Amino acid sequence: MLRDMVRWSDCEQKLTVKWERPTASGRGHFIVSSLLNESLDVIYIEGNPKAEYLLSGPMAGIRHILPV
Repeated sequence: MLRDMVRWSDCEQKLTVKWERPTASGRGHFIVSSLLNESLDVIYIEGNPKAEYLLSGPMAGIRHILPV
């Protein structure tokens, strides 16, 4: 039922990622998966400790955050 609500509504969700202590190797990669099985790769970019994403449509409704 929740998936149907996300699928047929005009949902938006804001995701803010802030890396407090980026690793020396520059690793900071994870995948965000939505209720509708859409995915987004979030990758740390050196010198940019904060990233913001506006998720809408099938991407709104975060289900999993998976480290890579």
